[in-house]
Parts: sequence; structure tokens; C-alpha cells
Amino acid sequence: MTKAPRSPRLALALVAVCAFTGCAPHAHRALDLDAGSRHERYLAALGPREERAASLDAEIALWLRGASVGTLPGVLGDLRIGAPDTFRLRVRSPLGTAFEVGGRADRLVALLPSRRWFLEASDAGESLGVPNPGEFVVRTCAAAWRPPEEAWAGASWQGDLRIVRWVEHGDSLRLSVNSAGLPVEVERARTGRGALRIGYAEWSRDRVAWPARFEIEAGESSARLTCRVERTHIPAAHDPEHFRVAPPAHAERLAWPDVMNAFAHETSP
Repeated sequence: MTKAPRSPRLALALVAVCAFTGCAPHAHRALDLDAGSRHERYLAALGPREERAASLDAEIALWLRGASVGTLPGVLGDLRIGAPDTFRLRVRSPLGTAFEVGGRADRLVALLPSRRWFLEASDAGESLGVPNPGEFVVRTCAAAWRPPEEAWAGASWQGDLRIVRWVEHGDSLRLSVNSAGLPVEVERARTGRGALRIGYAEWSRDRVAWPARFEIEAGESSARLTCRVERTHIPAAHDPEHFRVAPPAHAERLAWPDVMNAFAHETSP
């Protein structure tokens, strides 16, 4: 894994010289040219990620911490995504599966097999505060954020980062793009619901630039989920049945407030 390269020191020095010698307009023109190339680099890297996200399996490690659950030990899991809005996550335990959750669009099913507990919601987005959580999971894991073209025209600079803002499903999104054309951070906010921040800390560069470590942080609850991608695999066939999470017979149905407590109890040593 390698980090995105920083801008060359010589370029920074030239910008500083221009600013002090009265040729600042030339520096602005350079930034304008880089704005166009940054947009192109972003789209060039985004396309292959979107193609790979159509059907992908990944082995991952997860860490969750927050005021309501404390700091939980890391767990290993298997994640399968199918763009645009389907996923399934299995968290492993020494005896098999500790926790399983699958979703498509706005529908989620979560299962704790050892307890025979499950949760099923056809309007999960309303409870989670994220429209279409299935799509949100896929886009987060693949960093498949695609701002509308007009948003790039109004983009701004924050240091060396290009900042793109747009509105989607009533949410305000803010995307930071580095000089390599890769997302650094995405913030999604809605009035009255607080903000979700997704930070992309590391990237794998095996043919396709793919998120190798990212964090999802909920500002209001201080909950933070860190995901490290150990390895990825493209399955031979895309079978919708591979995404299905089915509660066992006579399982007890849980309410949303009980899910995280049950998960914390199940994954604690």
C-alpha cells in the first residue's frame, strides 16, 4: 500500500515566488488548469472502482468504538458487495458466524445465529438516517462517489485538496479529492440529523486504486467504525442468492435499539 504523492516542493516554491513578486494571476491560472486535470484523474480512477464494485468479495477487519458500546475488540469478516445497492457482511467467530447483515436498497436483515435473534426492516434508511443504506455501504466500501458534473464547476480549494459539494436525496455532500484524483474524505449531512464522515486513510494499488483502510464516523454519537481490507476477490459468478440473509425458524425479532448491544455482547471476549 502506498500513500498518494504530495505536490512537488518545486511547484510550491514557484507558487510562493509568484505570490511575492506580483505574478499571482499566473498562480491562479495554474490552479484552474489543475482543477480540470484533477477532475479527469478522479473520473479515470472512479470508473474501474465502479466496475469492480459490481461484484466483489473482501476479507476485512473491523473495529468499532463509541459511547454506547465502548471500544470493542477487532473482528474479522467477509464482505460481499454488488453495485449499486446490495451487500452482505458476515462477522466471524471461533464457532462460525457471530453476526450477519445483508441489505438491498432500503431493506436490511441482521442475524445473530447463536442467539437466534434477528432484525428485519424494509425502511432501514429512516432508522439509520441514511437514504438507501444498501447503496451507502457499496459506495463507501468502493469510494464510488460520483458528484454531478455541474458540482465540479463550482468546486473550491482547501490547501492542495479539491472540494466538491452537491445535494443528493436531501443530504449535503462534501468530497475532498487529493492530487492523485482519489477521495480523502466524504461528509454527508442533513439538517437535524448531524453528519457522517468517511475518511479514506490508505489505498491499495493492485491494478485498481481501492480503499485499503477507511473510517466511518457519526458526529453526534461519536461512534467510529474502522475497516481494513485485507484482500479482495472477484467471484466467478454473480448470484443474488449469495447476498441473502435468512433468519432461522422460531428466531426472536429484535428492535433497532437492541442491535448494537447484542452485537457488542456477541463480539466481546
